[in-house]
Order: sequence, then structure tokens, then C-alpha cells
Amino acid sequence: MKILKIISAIFLFSLLMYAFVAAGDPNSQIREIYRSIKIFKNDHAPIYSEKDLNEKIFETRKNLKKEAFATFKDFIYEDNLDIGLDKEREVKVRTLDNGYSIKVASYKTNFLNLVKRSPEIGPAYLDIYNDNLIIAQENGLFFSTSIDQLNKNYNSVKVKEIRSNIHKFTQYFDFFGQGQFGIKDILILDDMIYVSYINQVEEDCFNISILKSEMGDYLKFSKFFSPKECVKNRWKSNNDNVYTAYDNKEFNAHQSGGRIVEYHKGKLLFSTGDFRQRELAQDIKSYLGKILVIEIKTGDFRIISSGLRNPQGLYFSNKYSEIWETEHGPNGGDEINLQKTIDPENIQNFGWPISSYGAHYGYGEYKQKNNTFYLEENRKAEIYKKFPLHKSHSDYGFIEPLFQFSPSVGISQIIEYPATHLSKENKRIFIHGTMGYKTNNTSKDLSLYFLTLNYKNEILQLEQFEIDGRVRDLIIDKKTKQIYFSDDLNGKIGLINIEKSSIESS
Repeated sequence: MKILKIISAIFLFSLLMYAFVAAGDPNSQIREIYRSIKIFKNDHAPIYSEKDLNEKIFETRKNLKKEAFATFKDFIYEDNLDIGLDKEREVKVRTLDNGYSIKVASYKTNFLNLVKRSPEIGPAYLDIYNDNLIIAQENGLFFSTSIDQLNKNYNSVKVKEIRSNIHKFTQYFDFFGQGQFGIKDILILDDMIYVSYINQVEEDCFNISILKSEMGDYLKFSKFFSPKECVKNRWKSNNDNVYTAYDNKEFNAHQSGGRIVEYHKGKLLFSTGDFRQRELAQDIKSYLGKILVIEIKTGDFRIISSGLRNPQGLYFSNKYSEIWETEHGPNGGDEINLQKTIDPENIQNFGWPISSYGAHYGYGEYKQKNNTFYLEENRKAEIYKKFPLHKSHSDYGFIEPLFQFSPSVGISQIIEYPATHLSKENKRIFIHGTMGYKTNNTSKDLSLYFLTLNYKNEILQLEQFEIDGRVRDLIIDKKTKQIYFSDDLNGKIGLINIEKSSIESS
């Protein structure tokens, strides 16, 4: 082991020295170092140091020559990583108006510590495999923990790291550092894991793609769905130091969608965002701003929905052959959308950016009067001439949202809870999360929402349960009906139990 550490240290130092000689400006130097070191570090560095590493990377930019080696010298492999989940004492309990008792417990992690977009900590996506909860942090780190121990309310639950070769496909600085880039969802189906991620197709040109791997102790990823279409992060003239008039200042990789869910046998559903290239959502030649059906065997796809901005939640009801999608609006206008007709010959259009109940950023704001928010827009702004954001969908031939939130709540994943597990009432129960910010007066929602409908999909109740957490992902265990969620305000994993209340059942 000592010999391995010495060799590792020499290798790291060699990489650093090569980067200093080969690279030019400080930014390119640190990117080159990071790109080289990350591949090596994947197998030879403690994963719980990710947060510290990223912080040191940015500090190093300030004084590159003095601190560069210190940035990496402590990240030599350790055999036994002490990573786990610790149960928090506080359990939130509430009886909803629909007669169901909700109990929310949470586990604090010591490994979900990545700061992607402050104050978010440890953004992660979830799925279930062989009675284990699989956790994928946005920077490509994978973990596994026992569902049985979580459900038995153990005070401390061990977590195992699952190593992978994902960094082979993500060799650009911004995937690992702070910002918009990273993993956007995972799906485990038939012993395969599918991972959507922001893919750099060519220098500074990105799209949303999918990798796949067989499940196991090591995930050996390969490309599954990787279109050539990409969106430029910045457009330059022939002189790389001069930006053209076509600078793409509104590029936003966080506005990429990326949800993957099981569809009919042998097929997946995949949602894509428009990367803030609004016109792509209505361009049928582009796969962005759409919902796609992808053939698992071939990777071939068909568009079945268009007019989407940033789909953050996706659910398919096999029983009713429906697609439920949750959508981030611009400044306001978050949507819950329902697609009943699934026909590639008749693509359903949800209207973005022609129709939206929100406003373009910078050209509209919410004001408050008598505890009610109302929107003021500068409708004369040039951007509204091309992207009008009409306050009706149906008047312009688009599908109206089933429900919309104005101001925004930062709506996230949506799932259906089997009401038959609780009663035989003719009701359907959907749960979705929100990803607000405490510092944002109009979008501070940190809650779970419980949506009760009848079988005509008419809303009976929509109830908010505040949990002080940004719910990025939700997953339900089909065996136990236990619900799990990731909370990237606090770097936590949460558990939701739903029961018929004693008052209702007595």
C-alpha cells in the first residue's frame, strides 16, 4: 500500500507539472489539471472529499503556482471509506384533508456534499435495485444502501460506493465543478441502469444524452442515446478572443429536462429541455423541448410531445396509458401537464414558448397585494414579439396544463401513489416535490404536494406539506409502497409513509 501511495503521488505530481508546461493561461491550466486528475482520482481518492476538492479548485485559480499541488496531494486512495446515513430525530407528521396520515422522516448523509448551485447541497437521483436504494449524485458518483435497514428505522445505515467509468464520457471541467452541468436522472430496468447527463458533443456545445450499464459492483457505461444535435455555450468568430453579435448569452444547461421512465415493453420515455433556446421547443426537427419514445434495442426515437421548456418530472401510467409531466415555467407558470393521446403521427403540443402563464426573466415580476401575488410584465419588450407567452394555451391550439403555479414553486418529480393500497375509493393520488429557495420571496416553496383526483382527472384537492427541503427526486418501492426522496437543500434522503388516519378509519 505504501508503494502504491508513493507511485500515486509521483503520478499526480507528474500530471501537474505537465499541465503547467503544456497549458497557457491559468484557467486552461487548472482545467487541464482537473481533467487529468479526475480520471485518476475516480479510483484513487476518497469520495467524501468532493466538496473540499471543488472548493480548492476554485481557490487555486487565485494563486495557481503556489497552491496547485496542495490542491491534490491529500487525495490519495483510502481503503475503508466511512460513509453512511444517520437518522434525524425529527419526524414530520400531518393528517391531510383527504384523510391520509403522512409521516416524513429523513437521514442525513456524509457523502452527498457536492455544491452545484448554492445553496444546493448534494443534488441526487434515486432508484431501487435488488432491495437497495441506488443514489446517483449529480457529479457522477453512485452509492447503494439497504432498503430493509431504512424501513426498519435504523439509527445509522451503511452506504456502499459503486465505482464506474462514467468520467470517460464527462471529461470537461464544468461537469464536476459548480454550475449547471451533471447527471439529470437515473432509471434501473431489467438489470440495466440508464443515466441521463449533460453531454459535451464538441467544444462548448452540449446536449442531453443517455448512458447505460449493466448493474453490478462496477458500472461500465457505454453510450445508449447520444444525438449529434447540440447547443453552443458561446459562439465565437474566427478570432477566439472576439465574441460575435450572435453570442448565446442565454444558454442554460440546467434547463435541459432529462427524466427517464419506463414506457411500454422495450421502450423508454425521455424528456428534454430547450437549453433556453426557446425556438427549439416548437421545431419538430429538433429533439430538444420534447418527450421522446426511445426503443431500448436500437436507440431509435420518436417525438410524441413538443412545446416543453424544462421538464422536471415524468410519469407514465400503464393502466390508463397517460403521460404526466411537470414543467418549470420561466418566471412563474410551473405546470402539471397530462397527455392522454400518445401518437407519433399526432404530436401533442404544450405551447412553450408561444403560451405560458409566466414571464420572461428580466421583463416581469411578481408583486404582492393583500397576501396575493400578481404578475406585471413589460409586454412591449422585444423578446415578446418572437416569444409572446400568451396567457392561454387552448386559444392558440395547445394543451392547457392540468394545473399551474404562479409564482413558481420549482416543481420537481411527480409519482402516483396507489390509492387502492389505502382504500377502494375512486380516487387517484399524485405526489410531487418543489425546489424553492428560502431567500426568494416568490419562489420559496420547500414542500411536498399531494394531489387528489377523481377518475375523470378532475382535481379534488391539492394540499401542501412543508418539509423545509428541496425535493429533487421521488421514487416509490412497488413492493412496500414506501416512498423515498432526495433533498438537496440539506444533503438528505427522506422517507414518506402514507396511512389511513385513525380518525378516518374509526
